[in-house]
Amino acid sequence: MIATENPVTASKLRKALAARGHDCPITHVVPLEGGDLAIAALPRKPDLLLVVLPTDEARGVRIVQKLRPSCPGRLVAVGVATDARRILDLLHAGADDFLDEDADTNKQLSASLERLAGQMTAGGTGAALAVAAASGGSGASLLAASLSILVARRHESCGLIDLASQFGDLSALLNLAPRHTLAELVRHEEMLDQEMLTQSLTPHDSGIRMIAAPATEEDYLAITGSALDRIVQFCRRLFPWTVIDLGTQLAGRASLLRSCEKILVPFRLEFASLCNTRRLLDDWDRRQIDLDRVVLVANRCSQAGELPRAKVATLLGRPVEVWLPDEPLTANLSVNCGVPVVDENPQAELTREIRQLAQGVFGNMVDPQAEPAEAVAESRHLWSRLKFFPRIAGMVF
Repeated sequence: MIATENPVTASKLRKALAARGHDCPITHVVPLEGGDLAIAALPRKPDLLLVVLPTDEARGVRIVQKLRPSCPGRLVAVGVATDARRILDLLHAGADDFLDEDADTNKQLSASLERLAGQMTAGGTGAALAVAAASGGSGASLLAASLSILVARRHESCGLIDLASQFGDLSALLNLAPRHTLAELVRHEEMLDQEMLTQSLTPHDSGIRMIAAPATEEDYLAITGSALDRIVQFCRRLFPWTVIDLGTQLAGRASLLRSCEKILVPFRLEFASLCNTRRLLDDWDRRQIDLDRVVLVANRCSQAGELPRAKVATLLGRPVEVWLPDEPLTANLSVNCGVPVVDENPQAELTREIRQLAQGVFGNMVDPQAEPAEAVAESRHLWSRLKFFPRIAGMVF
């Protein structure tokens, strides 16, 4: 795709792309302003986005920052190379390469395509999944941790971002003690690059690399949409999938949700939870968030007094794809021991259903039959270990 306000440059770039076997129809030429919405509406995101920059350098940087989250593929800025500082600013804003409009466009484009093809062959571009809930207690964090584990076990890596609350939940669920948090990345947004993000990740032995939630309310409120979009884009370059645990903290996250390939929405079979979930879906529809990417997950099912399943789809206005059983023993031990459900009790019905969900969302990115041997052995003696006692003893109330 090409984002531009200059039809002459767009025509030149389309011809150069066609000469190298890359199709860019006229319908894939979008304006600079609103281009992110045009890209978000496409069923398939572009492998390459050429952004023809305006003469206003500051505006050009802002446009790249705005378009970057909507394009998981490669973004190349095209403009006049006034100085090295301008090019550096564009690269920091999210551009993968820069073409000088005054030089030989055909030659530069060929070289850029070769570089980008090599990068895509070596590392590819990952996808993002958000877990968001309209009501507390829906199990969003437990679900995010388990899905991340399944991807990481198969591919030895998975990104995980904790935005569930101002203090975070995933550190406890994974028994991690982060040295760095999301707040540090946001405070240095102008200097943020891939190396800085890599140094801020907290490793888990499964292969998960987590960006921890801020430690204070002030730091949490300071998280901007632009900083978060850039962080997710860097994560896409590092991991096959990045799971973002939003919990119920959804204000100002529309841009992030538009850029995600999948959005899981867990809820409980209670009237208040269903009403809030319906309001959330209606709000997303108004904000042009593609509801075809949303997967509804009914959690803690088969409890006494819950609403009948036959009524749920009518209340929500769309079918429910996943029904997770209520297994308080497995879930509580998972939370208290800092071991994700799929490792805590691999043979539980809840674990089997989460694996099926993962298979539907990630496809061959996970193996639904894989069960870590050490987890299977431990699950036979759940009450004998109770790892959470030393963890609780070390807490300060």
